[in-house]
Amino acid sequence: MNKAPIYLGVLALGGAAVGLGQIHSATAGQDRTRGGGGNRSGQLIGADVIVGSINGVQKWSSSNGTSSYSLGTTSCNIGDQVLSWESENMLHPVIPQNMYRWEDGQLIQIGMSFCKHGFCALQQSLCGPCSPTGNGCVDSLGIGCSDPYNSWWNGEQANLGPRSEVNPHTGVFDYPFTAEPIQDGLSRRIQVDNDEFNPTLHPDARYFGEGLYIHVEDAAAGNGNNNSSVRELGVGSFSSGGYNLSLVGTTYQMVNPAELIRELDPDAYVFHVQIPGDGRATVALTVRPNQDGTYRYTYHLYNQNVARGFRSLSVVTNTSLVSNIGKSHLEQHSGENYDEVNWSEITTNTLIGWSTGSWFNNPNFNALRWGMMNTFWFDAPGLPVGGSMVLGYFEGGGSITIQGVVPGEPAPSIPGDLNNDCIVDGKDLGLLLGAWGTDGGDLNNDGKTDGEDLGIVLGAWGSNC
Repeated sequence: MNKAPIYLGVLALGGAAVGLGQIHSATAGQDRTRGGGGNRSGQLIGADVIVGSINGVQKWSSSNGTSSYSLGTTSCNIGDQVLSWESENMLHPVIPQNMYRWEDGQLIQIGMSFCKHGFCALQQSLCGPCSPTGNGCVDSLGIGCSDPYNSWWNGEQANLGPRSEVNPHTGVFDYPFTAEPIQDGLSRRIQVDNDEFNPTLHPDARYFGEGLYIHVEDAAAGNGNNNSSVRELGVGSFSSGGYNLSLVGTTYQMVNPAELIRELDPDAYVFHVQIPGDGRATVALTVRPNQDGTYRYTYHLYNQNVARGFRSLSVVTNTSLVSNIGKSHLEQHSGENYDEVNWSEITTNTLIGWSTGSWFNNPNFNALRWGMMNTFWFDAPGLPVGGSMVLGYFEGGGSITIQGVVPGEPAPSIPGDLNNDCIVDGKDLGLLLGAWGTDGGDLNNDGKTDGEDLGIVLGAWGSNC
């Protein structure tokens, strides 16, 4: 399904400058955009590294119900300038990896790694004709060329440095990096609780791996927003204390995990938010009907390369109608010195949201750092309408308001409208017959679904809001 990008204004609060947001409507019918750097002209300008392929997955170690993994990534320079790949300084890419679970309309991050530091580049042609800069593994990646790091290289612990030393917007990082000593086979690699893959606990789940490249020359050219790609993973047998994984299908090139949701749910909404003077975040929203006639709203906030990070997300809505509020925030590991106290729910009469502590109080509060996703949800009776969402910055404070999608007021109730779609028809009759003898279709509050309830449906047949 193709979707037209509809551009909406972004208001600035708390001293932030004016930016631009983007929503991809599920009902539009023009070209769909994917990823994308700062250059929208059709011309490729400067060095531009992307993940051309996620080429492998490897399980390393298991301990106390947790297993470690790594993903292989093949990079491509799709720009018009050579990309430096020097191991002895910061003129090389760093490559973090993540894992996610898709289930019941929600994408949850279940694992993350430190950053693999690149050391040299082959000159291959995965993404098109290659103009090599040398033979063998050299200190630059030619125009059009690709370079594979298999899952073993990307899981080599000695070359995995902390994300906290990387500025994802500028591509600048400390080198050589400093990190806590390697403790065991889990250290610095993607760590996942085995229960996240348990098919008994998650029988209908699908899984995805993400590779992301950060490079100072790519960032300087304004091409940092297309550097994430994802690929589906299959869960296999359980052995040696953990689940074995495999690759499924092909790589979604230049699609970040929040954009992936649009591929998994064609009715999802996806908003890109370019932060003034910083990187880009993406908010994806899914809306799924519940059996009780309400809707599950799930907001996915992905920080691709915003150095400031985020401390809150909130939605402007009638909070008296909201229920079943939840959230998912993945803790980092291996010595990243963050306070992992969970995010708190924040609620007023007109706003519901989630927040961590202030940067001014503690720069190590567990903000949503770059290359990470938080997922938030609640139930509401109204269908989605245009409205405001607010993202709170972590470093330096302030916030930015996005004109996006929020729950609308519920439609007037109609006797017999069991699915709350504003008309009494065969769908409601089917629900009633399916609940016959239980309280699931009880319309007259006598505790059971029977002929009296059938009479209410038939008497209201065709009524609408």
